[in-house]
Amino acid sequence: MKREIPLPSAWCSRMENSLGAEAKAFFETQASTSPVSIRLNPNKSASLSFDAMLPIAWSPHGRYLPERPIFTLDPLFHAGAYYVQEAGSMLIDELIRSIPLGDKPLCVLDLCAAPGGKSLGLLDSIASNGILVANEPVSSRNDALRHNLERWGRSNVIVTQSEARHFAKEQRFDVILIDAPCSGEGLFRKDHAARSEWTPERAQQCSLRQQQILSDIFPALKPGGYLIYSTCTYNPAENDECLDEFIAKYPVQPLVVNAPINVEQTRYGWQAFPHRINGEGFYCALLQKEGDWHENDLDFGRSIKALHRHGTMFVGESPNMNYREEKIGTVMFPAMMNNLLDSLAGQVHIRQYGTPLGLIKGDSAIPSAELALSDVLSSNINITQLTKTQSLHFLSGDTRFTTGTASGWHLITQGGLGLGWAKWVGSRWNNHYPMPWRIRMSLS
Repeated sequence: MKREIPLPSAWCSRMENSLGAEAKAFFETQASTSPVSIRLNPNKSASLSFDAMLPIAWSPHGRYLPERPIFTLDPLFHAGAYYVQEAGSMLIDELIRSIPLGDKPLCVLDLCAAPGGKSLGLLDSIASNGILVANEPVSSRNDALRHNLERWGRSNVIVTQSEARHFAKEQRFDVILIDAPCSGEGLFRKDHAARSEWTPERAQQCSLRQQQILSDIFPALKPGGYLIYSTCTYNPAENDECLDEFIAKYPVQPLVVNAPINVEQTRYGWQAFPHRINGEGFYCALLQKEGDWHENDLDFGRSIKALHRHGTMFVGESPNMNYREEKIGTVMFPAMMNNLLDSLAGQVHIRQYGTPLGLIKGDSAIPSAELALSDVLSSNINITQLTKTQSLHFLSGDTRFTTGTASGWHLITQGGLGLGWAKWVGSRWNNHYPMPWRIRMSLS
């Protein structure tokens, strides 16, 4: 049995003083079960069949589930039909909708992006009319970020792994989201390890670090651009008081946006409490940099490299896409990404961008695993549709998930969504689902 970790006494005292008559209801939630919520992929979620999904009021693609299924054993999770995300953190969706983004191509930065839920929300907000740079400086967390973005299937993403100060050489971003590292008080209900790590001193250190991150990244925000600041804590020193310091030093103005029902309106933003909403603790605020906004210098020129003839087996030619050769093979990306890619390359560590198409070996093309999940696939490919049980065997690396028909590469699908690639060779399948992605748990 897992040992119960008590709530920190100093934190309890602070919350009692802060909440007053509401403290009893608040502390009762800390002993309850966290709600289960997901973010639907608007391009892939038609095949979902969860029973009794309920909408999340502040997120157009957010849904509550009545209970927690075993997500690992759902092929549609691996296909990117949805992402498991805490409901309170989806308040960012409502805040983004208050920004007058217009119809101009936008450069958006998610500075502390892992594991990726808020990046997915940003992608849905800008659709194909812009570029998202999703940054995570910690290598292991960056790996998880990249895979979650790959499942979502979009090409207008650059994944980087750098500290905030490395972005500061140019004012290039229209919107910057800082989901800042924090003391994690808002997750005490679901994350007992966060309870054991909390101390008043550590919370204060988090505030100082957040102020440094804000200072480091501010030069990268364009005049007239928008900054979204968020944490998963209740600590005023990490929220409104942290922004007090920032606003006093820099030419930036807080924007007052009416909070959703049952969410507390603070001086600068919103504070969610689990006894008021069906979610965890979360804080977010919207600010705007002073100055006149200018449109991005995005390059919509011709392709740098023509698509190899074998590439047309899997994707079609597009006038709005470019292609470059990398160590992983040919990469397909929106043409408007050209200038941004080139300018970022000398300043930050780019881990991935666009959609890797695959490798050309001799006279053969080997499609990438990422391509199977993407929105740029050609309709003129072999498709093998599997049942849920067959799909789980494929995702586990099995080669006997079904019988083959036409020789060559097949997109393996479930519910009409791509999972990965397999090649039918004579009388057997070669399963090309990547080893690191495979299901390890028992299927029985």
